[in-house]
Amino acid sequence: MKSVKIGSLEISGVDSDGDVEFTIEGDWNDAYTYVPVADLVKALEDLGVVPANTEETSSFHKSIEEFLKDRGFTVSKILDVEQETRTGGYCETCAYEEVVVDITFEDGDGQWTLYTYFGDMGELIRELTD
Repeated sequence: MKSVKIGSLEISGVDSDGDVEFTIEGDWNDAYTYVPVADLVKALEDLGVVPANTEETSSFHKSIEEFLKDRGFTVSKILDVEQETRTGGYCETCAYEEVVVDITFEDGDGQWTLYTYFGDMGELIRELTD
């Protein structure tokens, strides 16, 4: 799980329950709390730290949702769409890199699911618009 450290504050990525962990290191012990990611995003939007969900983002998420439904998934909400480069192979001579787009979504039962599209964001967008 990814995490970010800012001074004595550590913010960990979303866990399997859909919560973000905040840990503050103290002199004698640490304090921590868990916040549902939806509540955290809403709070940041309310503070103006991140923009509220725009019409453009909403349209993109609807396209991603249809893309996943066409592949047999039940989707209630798109949570994240992120491109990354992964490395693979078992040795130095057969090592390779591939660009993928990870789509995290909530299904009809409230479970979080990760779907990996093997290609870059541009290829995914072209597929969405064909």
